[in-house]
Amino acid sequence: MCYSVKYLKDKLHKYAKHHDINDSQIPQLFDQHYTGGFAHPDLAVLPDSDPKTFHTFNWGLIPFWVKDIKTATKLSNQTLNARSETMFEKPSFRNSAMKRRCLIVVDGFYEYYHLDKQKIPYYIFKRDEQAMLMAGLWEKWELPQEKIKRYTVSIVTTSANKSLSKIHNNPTAVKRSGARMPVIIPEELTSDWLKHEEEPTIEKEKILDLCQPYPDDLIDYYTVAHSLGKSGVGNSPEAWKKHDYNLIGLP
Repeated sequence: MCYSVKYLKDKLHKYAKHHDINDSQIPQLFDQHYTGGFAHPDLAVLPDSDPKTFHTFNWGLIPFWVKDIKTATKLSNQTLNARSETMFEKPSFRNSAMKRRCLIVVDGFYEYYHLDKQKIPYYIFKRDEQAMLMAGLWEKWELPQEKIKRYTVSIVTTSANKSLSKIHNNPTAVKRSGARMPVIIPEELTSDWLKHEEEPTIEKEKILDLCQPYPDDLIDYYTVAHSLGKSGVGNSPEAWKKHDYNLIGLP
């Protein structure tokens, strides 16, 4: 799964400059050395409707058909991730999967390794240290009478590659759905993820073909300090610095 990420504004600006992307909305963001999905932060997104402009969408997709704030709040905690295998079927995701896709641009993400009763955090990133382009689904949610309009997003996941299978070993999660990881789109295939086809069947097949585990030899990872809890380092640069736990049996 993917419930916590890292992104820094300077890197987003560099990515925008290199790819001729309008980054005027990026100053609205805060540097997120560590941020969790349940806090519903804004993420930097390149939507299919405007792929040459960075937009800031709220993490936790709210389907367009939701009619009240209570339901929206509940669903946003359940839609941080969208399983690629079922996203064209689930009511919360199927409209977005077909009509509203995006790229979520981050530096990397965090995952926990379970060792006995301990949870050891890992930071995962691309080996070339370039921007990580996660597959996303987005939606515009409105309550006109309350004058509420919100753009929200979910990270698409797939089965984990060999490396992430070792790290994402939460027994409960693995028993329920197997080891997972976010769908990471290679730079040369970004237009394929964002492009829409006239024939729905062809579009579904094309999109599902892109939802593959990212190659092991293109990612790297290491243990980091805990960000949460009384002794956690919080949203600081220490969140993604290497931290040695001196434990035997870690990946």
